Amino acid sequence: MKFLNRFVLAGLFMFSSQAMALPILGAKQGDVCQISNVNELDSCKVGEVLVFTPTLYGNEQLPIIVAGFACDFNFPIVHNVGGVSCIFTDARKDYW
Repeated sequence: MKFLNRFVLAGLFMFSSQAMALPILGAKQGDVCQISNVNELDSCKVGEVLVFTPTLYGNEQLPIIVAGFACDFNFPIVHNVGGVSCIFTDARKDYW
Protein backbone atom coordinates (compact mmCIF):
# COMPACT_ATOMS: atom_id res chain seq x y z
CA MET A 1 0.00 0.00 0.00
CA LYS A 2 2.85 2.40 0.79
CA PHE A 3 4.37 1.68 -2.61
CA LEU A 4 1.09 2.47 -4.34
CA ASN A 5 0.71 5.76 -2.42
CA ARG A 6 4.26 6.81 -3.30
CA PHE A 7 3.74 5.82 -6.92
CA VAL A 8 0.55 7.87 -7.16
CA LEU A 9 2.14 10.89 -5.43
CA ALA A 10 5.18 10.71 -7.71
CA GLY A 11 2.90 10.54 -10.75
CA LEU A 12 0.89 13.53 -9.60
CA PHE A 13 4.05 15.54 -8.99
CA MET A 14 5.43 14.74 -12.43
CA PHE A 15 2.12 15.55 -14.11
CA SER A 16 1.69 18.86 -12.27
CA SER A 17 5.23 20.03 -13.01
CA GLN A 18 4.83 19.17 -16.71
CA ALA A 19 1.49 20.96 -16.86
CA MET A 20 3.06 24.08 -15.42
CA ALA A 21 5.82 24.00 -18.05
CA LEU A 22 3.47 23.71 -21.02
CA PRO A 23 2.84 27.47 -21.43
CA ILE A 24 6.59 28.07 -21.59
CA LEU A 25 6.87 25.71 -24.55
CA GLY A 26 4.58 27.99 -26.56
CA ALA A 27 6.97 30.94 -26.39
CA LYS A 28 9.01 31.83 -29.46
CA GLN A 29 12.38 31.05 -27.93
CA GLY A 30 14.35 31.95 -31.07
CA ASP A 31 12.93 35.43 -31.58
CA VAL A 32 14.61 38.06 -29.41
CA CYS A 33 13.84 41.77 -29.28
CA GLN A 34 16.70 43.57 -27.55
CA ILE A 35 16.08 47.21 -26.73
CA SER A 36 17.79 49.83 -24.60
CA ASN A 37 15.15 52.56 -24.70
CA VAL A 38 11.44 52.29 -23.88
CA ASN A 39 10.63 54.17 -27.09
CA GLU A 40 11.82 51.07 -29.00
CA LEU A 41 9.03 48.84 -27.61
CA ASP A 42 7.07 49.31 -30.84
CA SER A 43 9.74 47.31 -32.68
CA CYS A 44 8.98 44.17 -30.63
CA LYS A 45 6.44 41.56 -31.68
CA VAL A 46 4.05 39.72 -29.37
CA GLY A 47 5.58 36.47 -28.14
CA GLU A 48 9.20 37.47 -28.65
CA VAL A 49 11.69 37.36 -25.81
CA LEU A 50 12.12 40.97 -24.69
CA VAL A 51 15.55 41.89 -23.37
CA PHE A 52 15.57 45.42 -21.99
CA THR A 53 18.98 46.76 -20.99
CA PRO A 54 18.79 50.53 -20.50
CA THR A 55 21.74 52.62 -21.62
CA LEU A 56 21.58 54.68 -18.44
CA TYR A 57 22.29 52.63 -15.34
CA GLY A 58 21.06 53.67 -11.92
CA ASN A 59 17.28 53.94 -12.21
CA GLU A 60 16.24 50.73 -10.44
CA GLN A 61 12.56 51.37 -11.13
CA LEU A 62 12.85 51.44 -14.93
CA PRO A 63 13.19 47.65 -15.47
CA ILE A 64 10.17 47.05 -13.20
CA ILE A 65 8.14 49.67 -15.05
CA VAL A 66 8.99 48.04 -18.41
CA ALA A 67 8.09 44.62 -16.99
CA GLY A 68 4.75 45.95 -15.78
CA PHE A 69 3.79 47.39 -19.14
CA ALA A 70 5.43 45.05 -21.67
CA CYS A 71 5.79 41.58 -20.11
CA ASP A 72 3.35 38.71 -20.40
CA PHE A 73 2.65 37.63 -16.80
CA ASN A 74 1.85 34.08 -17.94
CA PHE A 75 5.58 33.48 -18.47
CA PRO A 76 8.65 33.88 -16.25
CA ILE A 77 10.07 37.38 -15.82
CA VAL A 78 13.74 37.81 -14.96
CA HIS A 79 14.89 41.22 -13.74
CA ASN A 80 17.51 43.02 -11.74
CA VAL A 81 18.64 46.63 -11.40
CA GLY A 82 20.31 46.44 -14.83
CA GLY A 83 17.42 45.21 -16.97
CA VAL A 84 14.59 42.78 -17.58
CA SER A 85 13.97 39.74 -19.76
CA CYS A 86 10.51 38.34 -20.42
CA ILE A 87 8.00 37.38 -23.09
CA PHE A 88 6.72 40.53 -24.79
CA THR A 89 3.05 41.47 -24.98
CA ASP A 90 1.29 44.59 -26.20
CA ALA A 91 -1.85 43.93 -24.15
CA ARG A 92 -1.19 47.08 -22.08
CA LYS A 93 0.04 49.20 -25.00
CA ASP A 94 -2.48 51.95 -24.21
CA TYR A 95 -0.47 52.72 -21.06
CA TRP A 96 2.92 53.15 -22.76
